Amino acid sequence: MKNITRVVRLSALLFLICMNTTVYSMGKMGKPVPPANVLSEEKARAIALKEYPGKVKESDLEFEKHVWVYSFEIIGADKKEHEINVNAMTGDILESKIETPFMEAKEKIEDLFEKKNEEKEDAEEAEEKEDRR
Repeated sequence: MKNITRVVRLSALLFLICMNTTVYSMGKMGKPVPPANVLSEEKARAIALKEYPGKVKESDLEFEKHVWVYSFEIIGADKKEHEINVNAMTGDILESKIETPFMEAKEKIEDLFEKKNEEKEDAEEAEEKEDRR
């Protein structure tokens, strides 16, 4: 059963990668811009809250691993923080997990590194443009 689930998920992921690479456009500084046919945040929120009822603490639309994802942090009746990731194109639940303080700290550090790398890439790109002039 696990193998079947894994094959289905991989097939869906490959399909979405193929679709997204042809659909999304690039915005300022080469950042991806979501296509017009992504789910509304309200629909994605309803899907996430159906998966795990509670109060949405935070939500983001992100382009992760070639897939548009709505990420919701939800505080439930158990007072625990759950992260629910919803595929912004299909509405499928990609991930549902309880976030521990350790996991949250790790994610913040990863976000900081990602932001630094993006800033570095942006600076290098600007420098290359300047050099071409």
